[in-house]
Amino acid sequence: MRAVFVDADDALAAITEKLRRDGDPPVAINRNHDVTPDELPALLGDAEIAIIDHTRLPTLIGARCRGLKHVVFLGTGARSYMNPEELAARGITVHIIKGYGDTAVAECAIALMWASARGFAPMDRGMRAGRWLGIEGVQLTGKTLGSSVLVASRPRSPASLSAPASMWPPGTAVREPILVSNSYRSTRCSPKATSSRCTCC
Repeated sequence: MRAVFVDADDALAAITEKLRRDGDPPVAINRNHDVTPDELPALLGDAEIAIIDHTRLPTLIGARCRGLKHVVFLGTGARSYMNPEELAARGITVHIIKGYGDTAVAECAIALMWASARGFAPMDRGMRAGRWLGIEGVQLTGKTLGSSVLVASRPRSPASLSAPASMWPPGTAVREPILVSNSYRSTRCSPKATSSRCTCC
């Protein structure tokens, strides 16, 4: 069994080589991250596995990849780049990376909460325009943090939002996140409620 990483940049190529272990299937690395879908059949040849970072794989292109049996998409949003059901009907299974980006998303959410509490964004815009806004901000010591995670379809794990206690000021209480689906919000939350404090969910 042979694999081809079809669209690696220098960083991903280096990681792939570093993680390679004895006994792994051979992996050819294509360092042209601007490869086009039309180039994939020739690039893959008779390889059974395609590792894809960001290149589209239309179903008709997949059908031209004569040996292709598995696609490993380096993320979770494979549907933005291919149709897993149509490929499966042609004997090609699409695999995703479970939990991809969960930590990064949680860290960005925490960073945005810090920035919001202190008003960094409007102060930055003001300074760039030559104005000092002097926003006082909210001090987080002794506050309680609660988080609601709005999910469209597949929930990301929100566990990382409950960050290590060392990240928060002394006395800050961190509550477990509450998952709220789109369908739940659309039927339970009114615009009036969500404009300030949601009282219905």
